[in-house]
Amino acid sequence: MKILGIETSCDETAVSIVENGHNVLTNVVSSQIKKHALYGGVIPELAAREHLNNISTVIDSALLDARIGINDIDAVAVTKTPGLLPALLVGVSFAKGLVSSLNIPLIGINHITAHMFGALIDRESIINDPDSYPVVSLIVSGGHTLLVIIERDGNCTVIGRTLDDAAGEAFDKGAKILQLSYPGGPLIDKLSRFGNVSRFNFPRGLCGASGNFVKPENRLNFSFSGVKTSLLYQLKEWDFGWSELGQSVRKVIVENTVPEGKNRNQSQNLMDYLDMIASYQEAVVDALVMKTMSAVKDRNVKTLIVCGGVACNSRLREKLKIEADETKVPLIIAKPEYCTDNAAMIAGLAYYQLVSGEKDDLDLDASPSIKRIEQIPLNI
Repeated sequence: MKILGIETSCDETAVSIVENGHNVLTNVVSSQIKKHALYGGVIPELAAREHLNNISTVIDSALLDARIGINDIDAVAVTKTPGLLPALLVGVSFAKGLVSSLNIPLIGINHITAHMFGALIDRESIINDPDSYPVVSLIVSGGHTLLVIIERDGNCTVIGRTLDDAAGEAFDKGAKILQLSYPGGPLIDKLSRFGNVSRFNFPRGLCGASGNFVKPENRLNFSFSGVKTSLLYQLKEWDFGWSELGQSVRKVIVENTVPEGKNRNQSQNLMDYLDMIASYQEAVVDALVMKTMSAVKDRNVKTLIVCGGVACNSRLREKLKIEADETKVPLIIAKPEYCTDNAAMIAGLAYYQLVSGEKDDLDLDASPSIKRIEQIPLNI
């Protein structure tokens, strides 16, 4: 069964064709990052307009890449929630047009549930192994930070969520404070490799650091607004000389090495700046790792999966692996191409929903917010 998936929840126009849930025939992504970078973030109306311009071309590219025709498609899946409403509506409307013309099933997909499946799209054996459950999933992206328990019957329970900014927002907003360009997460990851993670002591929200009491109901919840505010105040205490510093930082990004400054002050400024970035990233990563491993230990978890755009962060991957090895819990981190927004996870999960009897009518509507995460139908 070949399912064509469409993903337009944010600023990626993505189309994938997946056979029987796991055989990815093609996974095409058209990014709008350069257009939104001019504004320092994603503009919903601009994103929708770009989706309209791109979606037909991306579908044609996917069919060509998979070497099949549109009539070979057995069903169409599309992201219905959550995301930017104008962007979601483009994908949903286009999907409705396709299924109407082809007279095939339509499957609406929850973007968050699909991210969890994205970590398992090339791990079918995990899905089918009863001993892999319960699974705890850390979903970390620009808009969401969640901890979800998945039981063998597919029932899902959200056991932790962010109370303010998502981890991806903390990176992007922190990058803006640090006068880095959008998207800031990958730049922070790259620059942090040259800094001292222990130089600055940024707060770890809701982690009980410095003797701060954490209410029981917040033990697995996240908060990143405090570390962002701390970065802002810390930066105000330093006179970096932004013009010269900016040139040095660009050299680090392009050449992947720390250049020698013209004078000692310039070199020290750069190292101080890199230490601040590394320490900031460490605070965000520490909170994610501590909460996730607490969930693993509390819930007798048999498998840990990590997904979402922030799961590409090299420091997060490194620290989670160390902790998972010590705990002896299998760790599955989604491949980078399935971490960021993509349609393979949409089409792959749709196979399980369709086989389970879940499909939608043409009255399918898009929703910008998550109503609930109750089940991921893997037990078929």
